[in-house]
Amino acid sequence: MSKRVRPTGGKSRGAESVMVVGPGVLVPMTVAEYLRECGYRVVEAITGEEALKILGAGVKVDTVMSAVKLQGTMDAFALAQRIRNDFSAILLDVHMPGMD
Repeated sequence: MSKRVRPTGGKSRGAESVMVVGPGVLVPMTVAEYLRECGYRVVEAITGEEALKILGAGVKVDTVMSAVKLQGTMDAFALAQRIRNDFSAILLDVHMPGMD
């Protein structure tokens, strides 16, 4: 059984927000649930288009975690490019084990 690692760093616990983007239910739900248990505010999207719509509506997100293969017309690399161009302050982590 693996140890659960709690977040540490400069911000107080629960101050960070993470968007989890991924198709299907199991892996994104598990990642989102774990992040919530660690005190993060989590926003979920299934497609890159949905993620961009949420961000465009002004929802504050510190980090985006995305599966490489997404439903819809864009993959995670296209999503990352759009986020980089339109929302430059957001950090990107384009990886979810089991989803690439």
